[in-house]
Amino acid sequence: MSYFTEILAETSDGFRALDVDVRDASDLDSLVEMMQAAGSEDGESVAVIEHEDEWFGLVRVCTDNEIRVFLSDLRAVELSPFADIFADFLDSQPDAY
Repeated sequence: MSYFTEILAETSDGFRALDVDVRDASDLDSLVEMMQAAGSEDGESVAVIEHEDEWFGLVRVCTDNEIRVFLSDLRAVELSPFADIFADFLDSQPDAY
């Protein structure tokens, strides 16, 4: 399985990029925890996940801890090994393409 993941996290010195293994996240909450741990307590962070040139996802944690998710192809994500991470999001967005 070929995939790319990166977290861009805001720190007191600006943003830093971290390579992460998204397989360590069992669900969206654990991915968000990884993102928050990568930066400063009140900073923003963005996770970029790309899977075999089939789809990509962006997860953004805003300063108010609001979580925003963009997935380029919901059907491809549902069939991917990363479906568990986005399961709650996929269930709540049946018509978003």
